[in-house]
Amino acid sequence: MREERARRDGHPDPAELLDFCAGRADSRLTRHVEGCPACAKYCDEQMRLWSLLDVWTVEPPAEVCDAHLLTRLQAAERPGLRSLLRGWLAGISWKPAIPAAALFAVWVAFTTPAPAPVPVHTVTTPAAQTVEAEQAASTLEDLEMLQQLKLQIG
Repeated sequence: MREERARRDGHPDPAELLDFCAGRADSRLTRHVEGCPACAKYCDEQMRLWSLLDVWTVEPPAEVCDAHLLTRLQAAERPGLRSLLRGWLAGISWKPAIPAAALFAVWVAFTTPAPAPVPVHTVTTPAAQTVEAEQAASTLEDLEMLQQLKLQIG
């Protein structure tokens, strides 16, 4: 893949140029960098950056930062209630509990008294009987009319 890029635009791959900066280049790459101003500039900037990184010193963090970080780390290490329960429940075998739960469900089903039946009282009033008689008469008239229509059509 690097050779394909080098052939397309005439310049080596940036990874190859980094190898040159690190002193791991072959003679072909060395000749190219010495003769190409763009690649020479890239390598020069890269080597200058590396030299700046070599002399850069990092300030140690403030003590307040250390104390705050230590507090956060200790809080993260403290197990919560959920993880304690998960660990405790993981050690329990639930296989014996299944038959016990089934036996308990059967016992509850047979020992729980059935609810008392609710008495159903039907109240018939003369007004209700009149309405039912009128509805029956209306239904019979409708049926007779449908039969007459059926005879006329058919």
